[in-house]
Amino acid sequence: QGAVVVEASTGVEIKGNYIGVGLNADHAVTNGGHGILIAHSTNILVGGDWPSYHNTIAGSAGDGIHVTGGSAESPVSIIGNIVGLRTTNGHVMGNAGHGLFLDNAPCVAVGGATDYSGNTIGWCGGWGVLITGAVSQANTLRFNKIGTDRDALNSATNGRGGVAVWNAPANRIGEENAGNYMAGNNGPGVAIFGEGSASNSVINNYIGLGQNANLTLPNIGSG
Repeated sequence: QGAVVVEASTGVEIKGNYIGVGLNADHAVTNGGHGILIAHSTNILVGGDWPSYHNTIAGSAGDGIHVTGGSAESPVSIIGNIVGLRTTNGHVMGNAGHGLFLDNAPCVAVGGATDYSGNTIGWCGGWGVLITGAVSQANTLRFNKIGTDRDALNSATNGRGGVAVWNAPANRIGEENAGNYMAGNNGPGVAIFGEGSASNSVINNYIGLGQNANLTLPNIGSG
C-alpha cells in the first residue's frame, strides 16, 4: 500500500526522508504502492519548514502522498516536500499516480506560511493535486509549485493537470499573498468538477506563468 504507511495513528512526523529514490535523490528505487499513505490519522506532519525536514518522494507506482480520512480538529500538514523531480543529470523521477491525493480528508494544510514551506509537485502521471469527496473540505493550498520546478523557472509536467477538485466543497486554492504556481501541466492548471464542489476559492495564483509572472509556462488546456 505504501513505502510509509500511517494508519489510525496520531502525532506522527515524517521528516527528511528519501522515499522511492536512492541516497542524494540520484536514482529511483521504485515503490509498488504510494510513497506515503496516511489513513484515518490525526495530527500528522509530513515535512516541515526547515529544508532538512523536507521529504523527497518519487518513483512510486501509486500516488506520491495519499491521504484518506482524518479529523478537522487535528489535521494533516504537508509542508515543503519535493514530490517527483528531475535529477541534476536530467533524469526524471515522477510518481505514476497523482502527486497528492486528498480522499475525503478535511482541513489538510498543503504548504505553510512562507514561500519556502510550499511543496514542489511535478512529473506525476495524474493530477498534481486531486481533492475528492464531500468530507474533503477546508483544505488549503499555499505557496506550492505544481507543474514547475522549485524555482518556478521550468516545467515539471503533471500528466492530467495541476489541481483538480471533484465533488469536494469549501477548499482554498491560494490565499491573499499566499498563491500557488500551477503551470507547465499537461491539462488544466485548475479544474473544479461536480455539483458537490460548492464554495471553493481560487485566489492570487500564478496559472500558466513562471517565477513572479516573468515568464510563460503554459498549461495544455484551460487555465
